[in-house]
Amino acid sequence: MSIGRDAAPAYSEELRSSNIARTTSTYDVDRLGEFTLSYKKKIGRHHIDALAGYTLQKKTYDRLGVEATGFADDRIHEVTGHGSNASDISLYSTRKAAWAMMSFLTRVNYSFDDRYTLTGSFRADGSSRFGIDSRWGYFPSVSAGWTLSNEPFLKDALKDVASIRLRASWGKSGNTTPASPASRRAATPSARLPYRRLTKAPSPTPRWAGKPPARLTSV
Repeated sequence: MSIGRDAAPAYSEELRSSNIARTTSTYDVDRLGEFTLSYKKKIGRHHIDALAGYTLQKKTYDRLGVEATGFADDRIHEVTGHGSNASDISLYSTRKAAWAMMSFLTRVNYSFDDRYTLTGSFRADGSSRFGIDSRWGYFPSVSAGWTLSNEPFLKDALKDVASIRLRASWGKSGNTTPASPASRRAATPSARLPYRRLTKAPSPTPRWAGKPPARLTSV
């Protein structure tokens, strides 16, 4: 291979500032534990199905991106081979977040003769994304159902052709999406490593979001 007199090969000073290397390190762990206890009992035409339990979840996320310049040539094997100037290494992409949630739940189903059903449930969720005064959210729900197709006056007529059921329900639901986690941190890029300056993100009294829905359905 021949190089012209005015050529600028990769190891020349002209291309020294164009040699850039980036590396990203990501730590993402999601731990979840679910513990439940169930109970079932049938007495004649009465059937009871109950469930109780609690769950624990913890999420940790940390991303660190480093950009380096000042390499002697474009044969870059490690980002640590950057130049000797302090400005030759900097952060270009960083994020850090952590949150935890604890939940208690219970549900009871009652049915009579495969025609009438009644269900009640309750859930309490506590999230570290909110302040102490609004950390817990409580979400009850109730529902009742009537399987018309199992009634004597319709069962023989419908047989296995169709199933008709009416169901009405009411409950509360919530989510943590609008929250600004107190545990979340924003990393400010710095020209020097290895430290990062962490600052708390603003948190204007976040709380559980949701509204109580009511539904009437037929199948």
